[in-house]
Amino acid sequence: VTHQWSKLPEPPRLLNHRCAIGLATRAAGPGRLVLAFVVTEYRPLIGSEKATLMMFSSESGKWEEKSANYTLGMHLWRPGGVFEFDGRLFWIDMSCGLIVWDDPFSSESKVQCGFIPLPQGSWRRFDTPGLEEERCVGGGGGYIQYLEIVDGVGLKLWRLEDYQGGEWGLVHNVS
Repeated sequence: VTHQWSKLPEPPRLLNHRCAIGLATRAAGPGRLVLAFVVTEYRPLIGSEKATLMMFSSESGKWEEKSANYTLGMHLWRPGGVFEFDGRLFWIDMSCGLIVWDDPFSSESKVQCGFIPLPQGSWRRFDTPGLEEERCVGGGGGYIQYLEIVDGVGLKLWRLEDYQGGEWGLVHNVS
C-alpha cells in the first residue's frame, strides 16, 4: 500500500448523483490489505425495470457500464448514500429501502440487484421532506441497522435479521 491518493480517470459519462456512488474493497491477510476496489454509481431508469452501473475497477484501470435491474418501478428513487457491508454494496433510499448488489467484483456484464424494504410502516413518498434528518442506515455490530427518529422525540432501532427475506427486528424503542 502506497498511502498515496491517485486520481481516477474521467468516466465516459458524467456521474449523476454523488449520493449514489459507492466504494467496495476486496481485502485479505493480516491487517486486511486492500487488493482491489471498485467505485460504482447506480443509475435507475425510473418507470422501467432497468438500471445501469457505471463502474471503475482498480483491476482493469477502466470505467465500464453494466446493465442492472430496477425493482421499484414507478417509485422515484431518492439516492441517500451507499455503504459496503459483508462484501455487498447497498444503495439507500430513505423513503423505501435498500438496493443491493451482492457481488461488486463480478465480471458479469448484466447484474441482478436485490431490494430490501425498510421495516413495516416506514415506507414514505419519495418527496417527503426531512427524511435524511430523521433516518439513517448502515452496517455495525455485525448487522445492517436502521434508526428512525419518531415524532421528533422518540427513537426506534431495527436490525436486519433475515437478509434474504428482508425481515427487520425491532431492537430498541425509546419514546
